[in-house]
Amino acid sequence: MRSPRLLVVKDNRAVRELWCDALTMRGYDPVPAENGAAALAVYDPGSFDLVGTDLLMPGMSGWQVAEVIRARTGIPIVVVTGSVAEEDTERARARGIPLLQKPVKLADLGRVVDEALRGRSRTTSRVDQEPHA
Repeated sequence: MRSPRLLVVKDNRAVRELWCDALTMRGYDPVPAENGAAALAVYDPGSFDLVGTDLLMPGMSGWQVAEVIRARTGIPIVVVTGSVAEEDTERARARGIPLLQKPVKLADLGRVVDEALRGRSRTTSRVDQEPHA
């Protein structure tokens, strides 16, 4: 069984590497992307189990990345922001997307990813257990 593969989208290289290292230590297989365009260039439906993205990045925002990926597949998405805008909080809540505020504690990042993936497993299991027509 393979480790869950995560697409990690963050424009700050040092922080991106830190997040990837922390997720690797939790048993995940993170794939880094420096911005939204780079993320969409490597994204292939079925090859990732979760996308974690910063919201405010040059070029394409994290919301734009999330919208494109959600249109292709229903994998879990986790967003991180330094903004405390109520609009972002409401948008995340309305879409069922966990939102982490910066500075992000690595333990919180791992916990939210764990929970998002467990939620996906429960949904997948329920669908798989339903009788087929």
